[in-house]
Amino acid sequence: MKRVTTSVESPLSSMTATWHPSWWSKAFVLSLAIVQFCLLAICAHRDSFCWDEVAQLPAGLFHWEHGEFGMVRVNPPLVRMVATLPLLVLGYESDWSEYTNDITIRPEWIVSERFLQLNGTRSFWLLTVARITCLPFALLGLWTCWRWAGEWFGDAASVLAATMWTFSPNILGHGHLMTPDLAGTAIGVTAFYAFGQWLRAPNLPSAVLTGVAFGHAQAAKSSWIVLFGMWPVLWLLWRLSYRDSGQKRSSCVELGQLALILLLGVFVLNVWYGFDGTMKSLGDYQFLSRALGGSHTDDQFIPGNFAVGTWLEHVPVPLPHEYIQGVDRQKLHFELPDYSYLRGKWRDRGWWYYYVYGALVKEPIGFWLLGMLAVSIAAGSKSYRVQWRNELLLLAPIIVFTLFISSQRGFNRHLRYLLPVFPFVFIFTSRVAQCIAKREWILIVLSGGCTIWALFSSMLVYPHSLSYFNEWVGGPRNGHNHLLSSNTDWGQDLLYLRDWVQAHPEASPLHLKWHTRVIDPQIVGLDVPEVPGRPTPGWHIISVNSLRGRGGKYAYLLRVEPVATIGFSLFVYHISEEDCFRLEQLTRSQL
Repeated sequence: MKRVTTSVESPLSSMTATWHPSWWSKAFVLSLAIVQFCLLAICAHRDSFCWDEVAQLPAGLFHWEHGEFGMVRVNPPLVRMVATLPLLVLGYESDWSEYTNDITIRPEWIVSERFLQLNGTRSFWLLTVARITCLPFALLGLWTCWRWAGEWFGDAASVLAATMWTFSPNILGHGHLMTPDLAGTAIGVTAFYAFGQWLRAPNLPSAVLTGVAFGHAQAAKSSWIVLFGMWPVLWLLWRLSYRDSGQKRSSCVELGQLALILLLGVFVLNVWYGFDGTMKSLGDYQFLSRALGGSHTDDQFIPGNFAVGTWLEHVPVPLPHEYIQGVDRQKLHFELPDYSYLRGKWRDRGWWYYYVYGALVKEPIGFWLLGMLAVSIAAGSKSYRVQWRNELLLLAPIIVFTLFISSQRGFNRHLRYLLPVFPFVFIFTSRVAQCIAKREWILIVLSGGCTIWALFSSMLVYPHSLSYFNEWVGGPRNGHNHLLSSNTDWGQDLLYLRDWVQAHPEASPLHLKWHTRVIDPQIVGLDVPEVPGRPTPGWHIISVNSLRGRGGKYAYLLRVEPVATIGFSLFVYHISEEDCFRLEQLTRSQL
């Protein structure tokens, strides 16, 4: 079943093996690719603008028109430029007159409001095209998980890793969006795969390919900046491992190729920015974050520069100007204390365990159990392990990214920041599938049961995968008790809301509390008064972000059972006169 050149039982089976995927593995991954594309395309059409997409769409068009990158500078431009390329042909209305390059503000939110006004409901068609243009990124991630797992653990593992990628609710939830989170994850893990291939057999063509992939990862998601430090360390560890094994490899040649990889990456990153501001002196920058020399209060930013007055002042920076400004702005966001929500509690700043907890409740329990099985059998049996240096290629990004993201506790809001870890976890977990070739029936039954459970759990919530929560916390209907923001309601259900209102003319008088300020429900014809801050007879539709909002303005609704949910991000309440009296009595009794 497993056609690799090293024995399944060998602890040395690794990337050094030549994997020839079986016909059924190829057929399975092709089927998964078709399934995932269809699942994501449906969501791309049905979901409304998510919060960040409101800015990403006009920003990508602005880059193409003006060659400037001051909009959405917190992330590099690759994904939004790819997404908006077809729109240059389809046509759109734009007005960039309110754009400013002032680093103390984020101009994309001003420009995006005007963009939606000009294009009206056609904005949704433009968004759908942009989203579908990005779907190949998800398929790239699927291929990499399949290929990497197959090379290390065989055919069955390749299928398991690809299945986890295809049906993970977090991959489905973000894979159909034109935001950089999933695309950056897919490009990043592919770059890491190429780096692993180069480590195994260093040569010039492999180094060039790795460098190009590395540059595209940098141009897709700024969090991959950690690879500038991680890859040299991993290379050094690999060098030491080969020295211990007695194999001869030229360290000078490898070091030169590693330098080429990093330089090529910088070059590709600059290409995506059109070399805008490249080689600008460090002292000429203005920074806002304290880490880079700026300062700020609650309502004022004071630009500064840590390099001014030092020998670093005149050092040219070989990176695009707006890329550096984006890193500074991202750092500023995490420095500014902001209110964070977890398990019904609000506080300024976040929790060190926020992202780990988020992953625990927003991935299917079946996948978590598979992961626990993988750790157990890898620790207990050499035949399920690969060489330690190969294991390090999976464990290093998991550990480094988790620690890095968890250390940023200025605020906690988005589990999507942890997405780059997911494909590495899937590949690590896929080793469980080796039990099929080994005919270990207890493991086969356990792993098969966990996989089926996870798939059913995920698909029962689809197409509302962005709001997925597992059975441990009561499913997506109870998700707001644990996490908010993009984990539950990112504005994705506006079109479902419109359809619900049209299908229920009896819902009158109707009130709506819409949370996503950057897109007005009036764009789809919904112009209704806001939900009152006290019990009032009528129909009330409220975002879970507002339902659990800081200050508890709408907390009285938590004492009433909703009559319906709209995509799990909007709750519908029908309040009678009797309900109002009861709620008023409860409120008085608690005073």
